[in-house]
Amino acid sequence: MTNQRPISVMAAVSLGVQAPHVAGVLAGINAVAVARGWVLHMYDPGQFLRPAMIDHKPDLMVAVMTGDLPEELLNGSSGVPLVAAGLDLSDRGVVSVDVDDEAAGELAGQHLASRGLRTLAAFGFWQHGWALRRVVGFRRAAMNAGIPCVVSGWPDVTTDPPIGDAGLSKPIEIRAWLLSLPKPTGMMICCDAWAQLITNQARLAGIRVPEDLALVGIDNNPQVCELMHPPLSSVDIPWRRIGYDAAQLGERLLRRESIDVRRIALPPAGVVARRSSDVLAVDDPDVAAALAFIHARADRPVTVAQILRHVPVYQHRLERKFKQLVGRRMQQEIRRVHVELAKRLLTATDLPMPDVAVKSGFANASKLSVAFRTETGQTPSDFRRRFRLAPL
Repeated sequence: MTNQRPISVMAAVSLGVQAPHVAGVLAGINAVAVARGWVLHMYDPGQFLRPAMIDHKPDLMVAVMTGDLPEELLNGSSGVPLVAAGLDLSDRGVVSVDVDDEAAGELAGQHLASRGLRTLAAFGFWQHGWALRRVVGFRRAAMNAGIPCVVSGWPDVTTDPPIGDAGLSKPIEIRAWLLSLPKPTGMMICCDAWAQLITNQARLAGIRVPEDLALVGIDNNPQVCELMHPPLSSVDIPWRRIGYDAAQLGERLLRRESIDVRRIALPPAGVVARRSSDVLAVDDPDVAAALAFIHARADRPVTVAQILRHVPVYQHRLERKFKQLVGRRMQQEIRRVHVELAKRLLTATDLPMPDVAVKSGFANASKLSVAFRTETGQTPSDFRRRFRLAPL
């Protein structure tokens, strides 16, 4: 009996594998490869890809955040199945697993709005389609919260910027724009890698972060977020899950299965809050005190009665001001803060559900489930399965 040749899988990677988001996607692909006994090769999609395909005779190709591929791969004439991970090639008929960029931007906007900020802004370089999509979601969150939103290099907020327009790119222009913003402002930076540019110019302009300018990035790149001063809050993208799901779809292509959906866009896992957005920008001292009390006790039960003992005003008056300034009732904010902590525990730990409930301020797993479904439309178990890798 002859030994069957193992499946050969090639990953075309144009960005450095050291970049955390690229490494995350590759780790997800590799998890499937190891479980299935595939042989995984990685190559830059430039001049070495075609010779490498001759040498390795791949059974499956995965495009990792690059569309710079030989035409015969994109049009299918090579006979090698192709799946895209971390980008959308569905317009070429390629099955793609990508980020839901609009959802990421919307989550960034919701996070900043929850801090009581009444002006929002977005910074990015608009020749990137994913950055534009993140702004679309961010502006939607601002509109839903009734908060004005300004965008760098984009004076007419009623229209989209022209495709290919880089926006503000010179440091002196960025600094002047930052100085033109009211204080405080909450700003989304369309990817973490651009955040250092903003914080440098803010520091030169005498703008304090987060007191004058609360920042949230997207991608949750720890090499950037944790090393910044102050550390950067960021929307967490499930990069490993993207690679994992793309490899599983590739396995279906190897089996010659038909796949009806050409693009799967995975939503963000949540916001990892750090010092850069740790501000409660509410002018009313009673509402600010109530918000601070709720946020400081995200990991334990909180009641409106406890808040009223801490903020000694009539409940009706405080509820009215809270709803007017924050956009939610106090009980709704309590639930939202607890659920956000539960999300982080569900994705970052293996804690059983009763422990997740207690550590995020709920009396038990049943109460966590009810609140989680109200806030997100899904159960905690469904959320965890969506963002954690299931055994193969």
